[in-house]
Amino acid sequence: MRSVTASALALVLLVAHGSAAAQQRPNFSGRWTSVSPGDTPGHSQIVKHDETTLTVNHDAEAGAEHQQVFVLDGKEHKNTMPSHGSEIVTLYTATWKGDVLTIATKSTYPNGNVLDQTLVWSLDPQGQLIIDVTETFTGKPKTTVHLVHKKQ
Repeated sequence: MRSVTASALALVLLVAHGSAAAQQRPNFSGRWTSVSPGDTPGHSQIVKHDETTLTVNHDAEAGAEHQQVFVLDGKEHKNTMPSHGSEIVTLYTATWKGDVLTIATKSTYPNGNVLDQTLVWSLDPQGQLIIDVTETFTGKPKTTVHLVHKKQ
């Protein structure tokens, strides 16, 4: 009888822990302005975040606006973005690990160049949006950058 009760208690604790972990996920919604690194201050983006999607809008060339929508289900999805009369095609996967969202993308440009990116989204203790970006672009060395944004 004790082992059944102990097993039942362990299951309840495991389920409760899983529910608590899911509830701890941050909501990234808001208007965020970059404060670092030094070459990015002032750039802003508007993020809409619900249980199933993350939508990011930011300014582009000539007053245009780019929008990216990411489905947060851990499956591979495809986005297309118009670019100078053609399209940039991006395959991506967005997954949660605790309160950190990782978006892995592979974008193919009309000229055949490929950009592989991993974006790791989190909130720091001060409530700032942190996006750690690692990327490789055709013909260029791998780069990493730690972006810090304040909510407006």
